[in-house]
Amino acid sequence: KYWNLTKVIIKNLFVCHLLACCLIAISYINKDQNWMSPNNIDQLPWYEQYVWSYYFGTTIILTIGFGDLHANNTVEAFFIIVISFFACVFFGYNINYIGNLINSIKQDEN
Repeated sequence: KYWNLTKVIIKNLFVCHLLACCLIAISYINKDQNWMSPNNIDQLPWYEQYVWSYYFGTTIILTIGFGDLHANNTVEAFFIIVISFFACVFFGYNINYIGNLINSIKQDEN
């Protein structure tokens, strides 16, 4: 059961990685006006762009949305709407799964 919990965490990290890669890719559609340009993220080295993309992806998945990063064109807005919908479902499923795992672990300990 602890391995299942580890697998869920790894799966979440991987989904955030995929989302970060997609966010970087979507920024290349309109290089002049994208989610990176207002904060000059597009001028940073690739690894710093990745960290910011990962950060943006996790705020989307966790439905936090601090407001510091946002879509700056129609394609990005559409992409983030679609991703937000699926991210909410993904996050809800994972919260339920983790809750069931923890409950199962507690029952096994008793």
